[in-house]
Amino acid sequence: MRHKNIIAAGLGLAGLLALGACGGGNSNSNNPSAKQPQAAPPPPPPSGFTLAVDFNQGIDGWTGGTADYTVNTKPTEVKFAFEAMPAPLSGKGYFIGAHNNSDDVLVYVKKQFGGFAPSTKYKLNFALRFASDIASGCYGVGGSPGDAVHMLAVASPIEPLTELQGAEDYRLNIERGNQAANGQFGRVLGTLGNGTTDCHVRTYVSKAVKSAEAMEVQSDAQGKLWVLFGMDSGFEASGHAILQSASVTATPL
Repeated sequence: MRHKNIIAAGLGLAGLLALGACGGGNSNSNNPSAKQPQAAPPPPPPSGFTLAVDFNQGIDGWTGGTADYTVNTKPTEVKFAFEAMPAPLSGKGYFIGAHNNSDDVLVYVKKQFGGFAPSTKYKLNFALRFASDIASGCYGVGGSPGDAVHMLAVASPIEPLTELQGAEDYRLNIERGNQAANGQFGRVLGTLGNGTTDCHVRTYVSKAVKSAEAMEVQSDAQGKLWVLFGMDSGFEASGHAILQSASVTATPL
């Protein structure tokens, strides 16, 4: 019996030694060669892209508004509509227009877009195609009906809103420039005049305009920007344009 107890004790000691050799228990916590958790790789740098808008396909998500007027000079004949293009053009477009009673009315449409990297600064270039039946080089009340009406683009991390400023002025809540002048969040693309020269005959012509210089703007924390297209009128009467397509080329800085 004593011989068997000695053998059992020997086997138990061997088992303990084997367990220690296999790294049992918490011995790995003291082993400098043990693998440590790997940090997540950094996200890839943001890439550039072009945001394309085709108003012929619809105007879902776009909303219209007006600005740059007083309590007594609010624009009339305001219209925003998705409708068929007039002859000789085809397809559909986004009709925007108003009667300018303030000598400086802004008519615009806006929409929020995602797809940008969060809180990232971008260089933006804008392009716009629209239809106009207003000739270039003509005279009108307060200014030329074609040359004194400027097409513009805006991009901002906050929503562009028409707000009462001061006692009676209704203006956008962001600095987008005015008439032919660029602003922090806005770029002038061109004028409403369609390039024809007969001031007494109206013919719809499709016209393409674009920003002459890029604009820098930072996306919001969700990677979104508000984009606005419109017309800023110094012609004291009715004016309109039919938006056909647009693009915003975004390059991260």
